[in-house]
Amino acid sequence: DGIMQLTFVTRCRNKKLCRTPLRQWLLQRGQNTVVAESGAARTPTAVSVPNAATDRTVGRWLVGCSGLVLGAVVLGGVTRLTESGLSMVDWHLVKEMKPPRSQAEWEAEFSKYQQFPEFKIMNRDMTLTEFKFIFYMEWGHRMWGRLVGLAYILPTVYFWKKGYFNRSMKTRVLGLCGFVFFQVLLLINTLTNSLPYITPAIGSLAAISGLYLFSRRLHLPRRAKIAITCLTAMAYTQVVLGISTLLLYVPTPLAATHQSGSVALLTFAIWVLAELRKVAK
Repeated sequence: DGIMQLTFVTRCRNKKLCRTPLRQWLLQRGQNTVVAESGAARTPTAVSVPNAATDRTVGRWLVGCSGLVLGAVVLGGVTRLTESGLSMVDWHLVKEMKPPRSQAEWEAEFSKYQQFPEFKIMNRDMTLTEFKFIFYMEWGHRMWGRLVGLAYILPTVYFWKKGYFNRSMKTRVLGLCGFVFFQVLLLINTLTNSLPYITPAIGSLAAISGLYLFSRRLHLPRRAKIAITCLTAMAYTQVVLGISTLLLYVPTPLAATHQSGSVALLTFAIWVLAELRKVAK
């Protein structure tokens, strides 16, 4: 319709036949139609969200958060193995972000530590220089934990407002936020770190071994079988690392490797779940 009107406009301009009211009206209508269609062609189409590009952005953000969590696990393990965890006797979310700087501030912090049983029973001969080492270990661990929280919560708010999350993703993100706040509660009450360990470890090894044997009887996709094999191999690697750590009286490098291996084990377990969800039922 726009092309026909444009042809009519051109012919009218050439032959001077546009003096009647009807033809003048058709001429004006043709000009308006051509302008509207050309403007619409130049207007970009609105992009709906979430889409493939936003999904990639969210995916990279989650991978980055996972890397920060891995760093927190390793740093926390080293902090515990160097017996630095109780060097900071107070826990404040914002107040303790700046460490002591002057000699008087260090002596005041060391005096607080000397009032606790760990110093009276185990570290009565500790010097101020030795205290600074364990203090910085615990301080670095807590600051890293704050970094993990900010790296997760702030982008969550931004992506939520931009509409990057679909309905199911919103539920998962809120669940992970709940885990972040639960971790804060665990940090406040350090006694919760003394949970039973051996029984869940044996149960997990038995369950993973059973999964591996059962999967050999099924016609699973190749990627699913590889994931289950990696999970099983990592589980037995953890057993070897754990026993070696105990037999060698908990050397810090080996114990830290064992604790980091738990993150690898969890990663393989998530991979197995992702592959099994693709199997036709």
